[in-house]
Amino acid sequence: MKTINYLLYSILFVIGCQKEPSINEPQAASYPLKKLENPYSLEVMQKAYLQVARSSEDSTFILEPTHYYVKFKPQNIDEYELLCADSTIELFHFPLDVEFDESLINYHDPEVPDDQPTYQYTAVPIDYSFPTNVDYDILDECYIPEDTTGEGDRNDDFLAQLEYQAYKLTNNLDDDENNVNRWGLPSKQYPKGHIRVKNTVKGVVGVRKVKVRIHRFVKYSYKYTNSSGYYKSDKWFRYKPHYTVIFQNQRGFKVWGNPAFANPATFYAGWKSKYGYSRTFYKSDTHYWKFASVNNAVDRYFYHCWNLGITYPPSNLKIWVVNLNSGYMGSAPMLKRTYGYYGFTTNSQVATFFLKANALTIGANVIVNLLQFVLPDIIFHFNTSIESDKLYEFVFHECAHASHWSRVGSAYWVKYINYIITYGAYGDGTGQNAGYCGVGEMWGNYIGALLVRSEYYNYAPYSGTTMASNWGDWFVKGQNWFNPGFLKDVDNISGINIPTLNSCLTPSTNTNAKMKQQIKNKTTYDTQVENAWNNYSDWQ
Repeated sequence: MKTINYLLYSILFVIGCQKEPSINEPQAASYPLKKLENPYSLEVMQKAYLQVARSSEDSTFILEPTHYYVKFKPQNIDEYELLCADSTIELFHFPLDVEFDESLINYHDPEVPDDQPTYQYTAVPIDYSFPTNVDYDILDECYIPEDTTGEGDRNDDFLAQLEYQAYKLTNNLDDDENNVNRWGLPSKQYPKGHIRVKNTVKGVVGVRKVKVRIHRFVKYSYKYTNSSGYYKSDKWFRYKPHYTVIFQNQRGFKVWGNPAFANPATFYAGWKSKYGYSRTFYKSDTHYWKFASVNNAVDRYFYHCWNLGITYPPSNLKIWVVNLNSGYMGSAPMLKRTYGYYGFTTNSQVATFFLKANALTIGANVIVNLLQFVLPDIIFHFNTSIESDKLYEFVFHECAHASHWSRVGSAYWVKYINYIITYGAYGDGTGQNAGYCGVGEMWGNYIGALLVRSEYYNYAPYSGTTMASNWGDWFVKGQNWFNPGFLKDVDNISGINIPTLNSCLTPSTNTNAKMKQQIKNKTTYDTQVENAWNNYSDWQ
């Protein structure tokens, strides 16, 4: 297997370690949960209302439910993803009326078979339209004061008393929250903060467009961070809520760190102030630094697609981040879109692909879970020794392959994958279907280097290379058999630019020579294209 060197710029499907690591299936937490009484239950709220309004003419008023507390019971990943596609609700993979423990991050209900998604819980408005093909139970009718219409500032004190009394009746107040004689009734606050990550070249930057979820029992809010990592809840809280950072990007893609569960990578911040919560992920945070860094790089890739005219990858990409002892490698099998098509149809093929493309030895149970729950489009395999600029190029490279898939489709991609399975990494360019790999690698390497140069051009000293001021040594003649320097050379020809090169990626462009011809078709400067081609003597 190939050893990764310091100038390995994001080569797709490269084998990069001395020993193949094994991925073992994580164990789901399925312990009994201690149930708590829900203060937002309609029954509890009615009791609280009668106590608060005892001396009022409204003491006989009957509250109407504002929400249902619901348990969805998806039978397969399709039903689960149907629920996930509903942007009007937020799904929790554990009950909302239990004593919360951080190990709930891996909770899988013991009633549910391991090969099915676990139950999903949430609160929905009473006028919610339930999906017709997903089973569910209504666990409770709820009254959530914030969402009741017609409540102005003059009623704020009453609502504070109502919520306080409901929490007191259900024994859900800690000592500080229960000390109203000293502190008075709690005020309502809209939690806000910043979620950031340390970029080793640029410094601390925002974690872009990830979901921050804030909840206490069935009352929840979620907001996506902006480009600076800032969020602010649009719902108020009077008592300290629980904060969770979910690496589900507002653009639609999700970052996974666990092959055994359907939910994306998640950071459980814990119970924090009702005023808000901020967090910066450093390399010492290991997995979360990786999740945040990959999220940012993929988000920036989408920006570059818009800016430069590159075809977008599918918006709902599933990205699996795996730890590697040394070096870094990646692949873009687009499994969500290619598994079950044409020749890529068996679990053993998937296992062989991971071994040859990512040096991963994966157990049969994990393969089954991957295919049932995750079906990753892109896999990143690295550790925290990587610097942010190299990580970005690595990510840009793989995302460029996802853009390529958007242009050519599954039938093309399966031949690309089968070439990797047969010959390992990218071979020597002489095997069957080598041209699919050649075109893909030429494109992926060039776009990865081009975009990282743009992303970090103004940052000096550039981490470990001189790419900020020039192209370094990556595009020397003879750089493997697919020569990405050819695209750099033709990109300087009149009439040729990134959108033009992007348009050359068609389902019939399956050899380097055909890529050259496609480029010639876009310009009248055929001789210059041919001269750029002849700069390299090792074409296959």
